Amino acid sequence: MNKNNIIIAMATYNGETYLEEQIESIINQSYQNWRLIIQDDGSTDDTIGIVHKYISQDQRICLVKNDSNEHGAYANFYTLLEKIKNGNFGNDYNYIALSDQDDIWLECKLEMLSKNIEYTDVKQPVLVYSDYSIMDAYGNTVFESADALINLEPNVKESIFFSNSYVWGNTILFNRALLESIKFSEKIINKKYPHDAFLAKVATVIGQIIFVDTSLVRYRRFDKNESAGMWYKVSFSSLLNKVNFKTRAKTLGVTLDQSLAVLINYDQYRNKKIVNAIQSGGFIGAYYLIKHRVWKKQFVRSAGIYITMIIGLYKRWLNT
Repeated sequence: MNKNNIIIAMATYNGETYLEEQIESIINQSYQNWRLIIQDDGSTDDTIGIVHKYISQDQRICLVKNDSNEHGAYANFYTLLEKIKNGNFGNDYNYIALSDQDDIWLECKLEMLSKNIEYTDVKQPVLVYSDYSIMDAYGNTVFESADALINLEPNVKESIFFSNSYVWGNTILFNRALLESIKFSEKIINKKYPHDAFLAKVATVIGQIIFVDTSLVRYRRFDKNESAGMWYKVSFSSLLNKVNFKTRAKTLGVTLDQSLAVLINYDQYRNKKIVNAIQSGGFIGAYYLIKHRVWKKQFVRSAGIYITMIIGLYKRWLNT
């Protein structure tokens, strides 16, 4: 058995419809040296019953409750990661993976991700993530590759700081060095920053981030998802929403406020040009985006970021 033990952190809330499929896909991984820690956020359906069924079958699975004052998908992950960091589940692990409650992992997911991280410096924070395919509520594939759709790979690290749709939590694996460097402040949790974008930004600032150009997760998207909206839909109404500057301003503002928190807390001086671009906005900010080739394959989305940056409406959501 591979010595590099992985803790899989899963956050659940009323996930009875698809939870069994996700757990089965984890059990069927080709890489078997893992533990699955499930933290429930107060489910009122049969989520707990389903988890207990699997606990009785597999001693690698355990269940805890989110007993904090912060709730919601992001807070559920943050508080669970904090427990892992504090040693609540022991210290005999090297890597951490995140799992949603309603996706399906390809059988080779953990094996491929671990192979891309196991030869890196254990003292350096490292995060590896992959491409993914998108399916609807019924399991029908909508897109084979999210990277082909929105260009997930950050060709330059600046892309990480100006976007919240590059690295998705259900595709990542990171080492203990990254987890131990995380500062789980109340401010980070209370603001409900996306946990996956936060981890990616920290890894980019203080360590290394690696992209695996293979779809390793079947990502289930439907109207009641707790995570991001259905950004991949191409329709007249969705296009209008993308060019709605108030909507774009809020999205960009929250994203950049999170970026500022990371940059200032972890690398304030070496990244002062990024900080200046975010805080200044206008043509200074737009020039920075152009200079560093921060662009997406979706033209409307990219144009929206540039225009919003120039207008500066996003600044009302900057609190850092």
